[in-house]
Amino acid sequence: MTDEQITHAARAICVEQSSKQDNGDWQIYASGGWDHTIWMRLVEDGIRKGMEIERMGIAEWLLKYGERQTADSVKRADYIKEQSK
Repeated sequence: MTDEQITHAARAICVEQSSKQDNGDWQIYASGGWDHTIWMRLVEDGIRKGMEIERMGIAEWLLKYGERQTADSVKRADYIKEQSK
């Protein structure tokens, strides 16, 4: 997922949650007006962490079934991506 896709996913989550309240905050989230708030950052971080956990799970699954080369490639790609930030 790109950063833009993560932001759109976080917006959708925040819109869904804030629409349960009696105010119009969901409209601000939907418009992107609150993209830089702590709540949006927390949701974006949660999405990124979930993706990281999923990738680690895939690597562990590959190791379990003897696919060490593929698992090492997954871990190496994640490491390189992290270092380039």
